[in-house]
Amino acid sequence: RFQFLLFLFVAAALPGAASQGRALAYYPDAAAYHTVDAFNREVRQLAEQHPCCVTVDERGKSRDGDPLFLVRLTDQKRVSTKPRLKVLISYGEHAREFLPIESFFKLVRDWSSAFAAGDPKTRFLLENSELLLIGLANPDGRRRLERDKSYCWRGMANNVDLNRNTDWNWGGTGSSGNIKSEEYRGK
Repeated sequence: RFQFLLFLFVAAALPGAASQGRALAYYPDAAAYHTVDAFNREVRQLAEQHPCCVTVDERGKSRDGDPLFLVRLTDQKRVSTKPRLKVLISYGEHAREFLPIESFFKLVRDWSSAFAAGDPKTRFLLENSELLLIGLANPDGRRRLERDKSYCWRGMANNVDLNRNTDWNWGGTGSSGNIKSEEYRGK
């Protein structure tokens, strides 16, 4: 946490276009983040790399045909009649958010490596719980972003925003009915 806060402090203090009132153009370095194709290749390898505690299941296809994966992170050898606590975590709902997918891979690698190394806290957690992880919930939206280089796009292939297209508080603060708005709530 300290390193992140230090980064923010240093970044805010640097002279640059933003401090001079000009808009910044940001284009993510595709080599630094997983594309949909890279995600699909790498997620399939997780169970091979960490068979002690990782399983990868293809649970269906997206609207545009990409696989939808469910990754289970738990002690595979545990035999007990006591039920495990199940926790569902999803990543990659918004196409424009690059870090959640990277966080998914970091969590799986760190926890599985710690489990394999015998770390007592990690072993306890994975012996008594099961993490159900959706690493990329919106592959269609991410493909659109990659194809069009529309780095503000966050919706899915059908213009639905997973955080805004619900019956609860529909069309409220933070959404727009304008189809050209990056806050467009869909139909």
